[in-house]
Amino acid sequence: MDYTPQGYRRNVGVCLINPYKKIFAASRLDINSAWQMPQYVLEAEAMMAVVCRNLMFNLSISVIKGNEEVGKNLPYLGTYRNPVSYIKGYVRVAGGVNEGEDPRSAAIRELREDTGVSSVEIVAEVPYWLTFDFPPEVREKLKHLWESDWKGQVQKWFLVKFTGADEEINLLGDGTEKAEFGKWSWMSPEQIVELAVDFKKPIYKEVMTAFSPYLQ
Repeated sequence: MDYTPQGYRRNVGVCLINPYKKIFAASRLDINSAWQMPQYVLEAEAMMAVVCRNLMFNLSISVIKGNEEVGKNLPYLGTYRNPVSYIKGYVRVAGGVNEGEDPRSAAIRELREDTGVSSVEIVAEVPYWLTFDFPPEVREKLKHLWESDWKGQVQKWFLVKFTGADEEINLLGDGTEKAEFGKWSWMSPEQIVELAVDFKKPIYKEVMTAFSPYLQ
């Protein structure tokens, strides 16, 4: 797919497997009992547009070592999955693809930033993009959260092999991102689908089917 269907937000998804063919899943901090495989937004430019609409000139910026902090004189910027970081006078929107970065590289980088995992190698990818719609109540909630009205998401999924030890997994990530997950576990494909939120179950089933030769 060389284009994004109108009204759909692009993501990359990571199906991370260990040597025992179990799949990494984590529970979200913002949604009770919602487990998911790691997913990362590709629409950094879309979030940037929202931020820029709210920015004013002569921003007051303060930077604390190890933790970037927005100065008190900044206008309200909305709430995103990751905070907007202000570094040396320019705006960086976390959680998206950096300029010139391809989805494969972005998936690995974001996985490291969110889970601390870096001992990985990409094994396969779903050769097409997968699309799902948000239920009306979820779409309405996300419209206020993202300040944009998205019909759903279109995703590119990668199968990634974890070659390290479990001790490498740290849901606080590498310190560059706000924590997104509370707990994690290695699961079977059936558990991955069963514990997903209802509107993601069909796409998770399709991902499991696409990667089934590697999960036997």
